[in-house]
Amino acid sequence: MAEKTIRVLYPPGMQWEMMIQRPHHLLKLAAEIGWQVVWCEVGPYGKPVEVLPNFWVIRDLQSMKAFAPYHLAYITDPLQLKYIDSRIRPKLLVYDRCDPRGPAEYRLMKEADLVLSTTSYLMKEAQQHAAGKVLLVPNAADPKHFKDGEKRKPGKPPVIGYVGVLAAHLDYRLLNDLIIARPNYNWLFAGQEKAVHLPQNPAVRRLGHVHYEELPALLSQMDAVMVPFLDTPHTRIVESVKIFEYLAAGKQVVASQLAPLEKRDWPLRLAADTQQWLESLEAALEAGPFCEQAQAWIKNHTWRHRFAQMYQAVMEVLS
Repeated sequence: MAEKTIRVLYPPGMQWEMMIQRPHHLLKLAAEIGWQVVWCEVGPYGKPVEVLPNFWVIRDLQSMKAFAPYHLAYITDPLQLKYIDSRIRPKLLVYDRCDPRGPAEYRLMKEADLVLSTTSYLMKEAQQHAAGKVLLVPNAADPKHFKDGEKRKPGKPPVIGYVGVLAAHLDYRLLNDLIIARPNYNWLFAGQEKAVHLPQNPAVRRLGHVHYEELPALLSQMDAVMVPFLDTPHTRIVESVKIFEYLAAGKQVVASQLAPLEKRDWPLRLAADTQQWLESLEAALEAGPFCEQAQAWIKNHTWRHRFAQMYQAVMEVLS
């Protein structure tokens, strides 16, 4: 995979040291095989820093131009397109489409040489607007990072956990019903808090944002984990990275019955209402906190698999 040096630009759009997301994983693997990655972010001026071999973080637009020319620009948000001008125009424009962005992204899909999409719905929609190649590249996880998940011994009382952003897409009515119905459980929530409607209850604990490096230890404290999403136009067409990370940690997963989850073969329990949720959580607890099937499944759904797809597509277009 490393026979050709390719310089990649990630224009300002996401902070390197904040929440670890899909671009972090894919571009770190790009640097690992010898591609030169330039991650640009807006912030206090500082000299370019090589945070990893072949991976630079820069914080000003002049430095972004100084690293030119680029073989490709990797973009995850239509707003990043404004940083691509004639002086740094790459040979290849890659748009990684994780969420629907509305009309703002139509121009980007038309200009992109390659559009990656995380779900079948996003891929089919992209095919209606894209002029270049469109490829399905789902989310994934890094099993090695979450290998400590199997250390958990069954807890008394059991710990039910959720890791992810606490926002309006969560089914707070469901969560309140579950907490009321099972006051003998401990309910642990970790993630950035944008809109929180959880009860003031001694059984409920909120940790706020937890760094990626701390997730394996946190997940190892949980007997079962949740994906309690509302059924909305958005949740019907996207997949949460956290589900893949749950499975990489070997957790017993209970999730809301949503279209993207029903169409996959992954090892998790789906529940449509409060009663099904209670029954599914009880079944998860009876099965024990470690799910061998989950870790076996994730071996075929790693970030290395996803980057291999991206690599092959990029090389085909560049050639």
